[in-house]
Amino acid sequence: MKKLLMIFLAFQTLFCFSQTQNLESIEKLKNDSIAFSDKTGFRKNQIYFESDMMIFSFNYERIKPLKKNNILAYSIGAGYFWEEPIISGKLTYSMGGSRHFFETGIVTYYYTKGLLGGVIIGYRYHGSKGWILRGPIMITNNPDEGPVWFWMGFSIGYSF
Repeated sequence: MKKLLMIFLAFQTLFCFSQTQNLESIEKLKNDSIAFSDKTGFRKNQIYFESDMMIFSFNYERIKPLKKNNILAYSIGAGYFWEEPIISGKLTYSMGGSRHFFETGIVTYYYTKGLLGGVIIGYRYHGSKGWILRGPIMITNNPDEGPVWFWMGFSIGYSF
């Protein structure tokens, strides 16, 4: 009976020790300089440069994790469309693995001649050190050359 009690106490001590090690690891992650969102591991804020053929802009994006590998992101930015200043806004939904995502959404650009709106389809990569790469294809209306216009672009930025 004493041996059984000693084995039981040894397992309890080992179990408690492993629990405190786990808590210390979690606290270390929380205190890390990189701010992760709760449970999902996505960084919630991003800044990035975007070039979409004739539009060049700097953007701020906020991510809202929906599920483990699904995110909703909304962004606002400012830049130039040819030589005219623009303000851009996007709402995107991304799904995929832990780093690689298929992205879809809507975009609007306001500039001096009017409003451009469209749909985004593309690829998004979240690097482990915070780097963001995107390769969107945008289908928009073009007030000068007809109703449909395809743009390809790229974005590079950092998440925090």
